[in-house]
Amino acid sequence: MSMPGTSAGLRRAPTPQGWALLMAAPALFLLAVNYSSNLVFTLSFLVLSLMINAGIATWRGLDGIEGNLAPVAPAFAGEPLTLTARLSGPATRRWAVRLRALGRSGPPAGEAPDARLDLCTAGRGPLALGIPELETRDALGLFRVRRALGNHSDDAGIEAMIWPAPDWTAPAEGVETGLSGGRAWNRDEIAGLRPWRHGDTPVDMAWRATMRRGEPIVRDYEAGHARGARLFSWSGVAGAGPEAGLSRLSAGVISANRQGLAAGLDLPGLRIDPAEGEAQLGLCLDALARHGGRTGRLA
Repeated sequence: MSMPGTSAGLRRAPTPQGWALLMAAPALFLLAVNYSSNLVFTLSFLVLSLMINAGIATWRGLDGIEGNLAPVAPAFAGEPLTLTARLSGPATRRWAVRLRALGRSGPPAGEAPDARLDLCTAGRGPLALGIPELETRDALGLFRVRRALGNHSDDAGIEAMIWPAPDWTAPAEGVETGLSGGRAWNRDEIAGLRPWRHGDTPVDMAWRATMRRGEPIVRDYEAGHARGARLFSWSGVAGAGPEAGLSRLSAGVISANRQGLAAGLDLPGLRIDPAEGEAQLGLCLDALARHGGRTGRLA
C-alpha cells in the first residue's frame, strides 16, 4: 500500500532545540511586559514567528512525498546493512528527506531518487528494524516531521538478517558426502580476471591487476571435473568457540558455493542437506546467523 500524497500520516514535533526556543518565546514576552521594553517585545515576536514559519516549512517538506522500502539484503557482521527507500513526489521537496530506522537517520536524499541509510552491524542474527520512516527537518533544525514508509505503514515491523562474518584465515573443511552435479574449478587453467566477490580467497588475488585498477581483482578459472557435495559439521569447528566456529562455517559454505559445489550444514538440532545455488547458500548462512537464538546487533 502506498502512502497517499497528502498530509495524512505526518507526525510533527519540535526538536530539542525547537522546544528550547519555543519555551524562550513566552519568557521573553513576560520579560518585555515587566520591563516595558520594546526591543524585547520585538525579539519575543521574532522568535515566535520564526517557530511558526519553521513548522510550516518542515510540514511542507514531506507533504506529497511517497516512499517505499526496497527489499533489505542481508549483510555480514561488521559490514554496513543498507536500507533504501524509493522516493516519489515533487523533486524540489525531496532534497532534505532522510530515511530513519532504529533511531538513526541517513544523509539527505538531495537530488537522488532514493533515500539511503547504512547501519553499521556488530553481531550476527535477525535484526528487527521496526517500521522505517521518512524524516525531514527545517534548515535551522527546530522542527522535524516523520511519516512511516508506505509499504510498511501497517506492519508490525520488518526484519533484516546479519550473517556471521566469514573467517578466511581458517575456513571450515567440509566432509565429502558423494558426487553432486557441481563442478570444481581447475586452478591450472585461468579463464580471465574479474572483480572480487564474497567467497574468493587471497590465493586467487591478481595483485598486479588489483594495483593497476585500484580495486580487488581475482583470477577466474575454468570448470573442471565433478566433485563431491560437502557437509559442514559443527563438530569440526566446535573447539574454536561458538562465534569463531560459525565464522569458519560461514567461510566454508561460501567457498564451496564459489567453487560450484553442493554444500550443507550439520548443526546441533538442525541439518541442511547439501544442495547447490545461491538460494542454498542463503539458507545455510541464515541458519548460521540464527544459531543459538542470537539477535543481530548494531555497532
